Amino acid sequence: TSNTDPHHRRQTSDHGGSLLQQALIDLGGHYFHHGKNEVQGRDATLIAKGTSYLTYFKLAICSAVLYLEPWASNDAVMHSHIISQAQNRYNKTSSIALEISYHKPVRASDFRWATSHFTQKNGHTSPSIQDLIHNFNELYKDVKRGDRYLVEFDPESNGGVSLSLNGILLGSVGKGSPHEKELANAIYSIW
Repeated sequence: TSNTDPHHRRQTSDHGGSLLQQALIDLGGHYFHHGKNEVQGRDATLIAKGTSYLTYFKLAICSAVLYLEPWASNDAVMHSHIISQAQNRYNKTSSIALEISYHKPVRASDFRWATSHFTQKNGHTSPSIQDLIHNFNELYKDVKRGDRYLVEFDPESNGGVSLSLNGILLGSVGKGSPHEKELANAIYSIW
């Protein structure tokens, strides 16, 4: 059988003699997996729960996929307080990964401005959170077309909110802080 959906592409590779085929999500010509097997270096099963294709005056800016644990509600991606929405009946918070692929260059200073501006606009204004956001903003680097950021939060590891660029960890903020979940709320609220 063939998949005629133009938003999916098959990736084929050989792993130890067995053939692995996995459908990919196509967002404006940038491809993403349907799931992830780890978050912040810890084994975890995350699946795509939301996608975004951002344009500005019809100019493609970025494509993104939000990954949550399978039990986390799909509604979690529709709210600005994703952490509180991504909890199950046992009050367990889902691990979260947001992968963003850029269609055009973006300066680090633009990321810093947008993160500060929109987290404040979304109500994350406490001094302790603003200090953590300032620290997170220091992680940003300029990106070029095709670069990918990965923003991860794993409540089980107490590793804070981490930022990677093209698979290289730039750093983590909020590690062990009592405001770690609130920082994650703030960062993910802008997406």
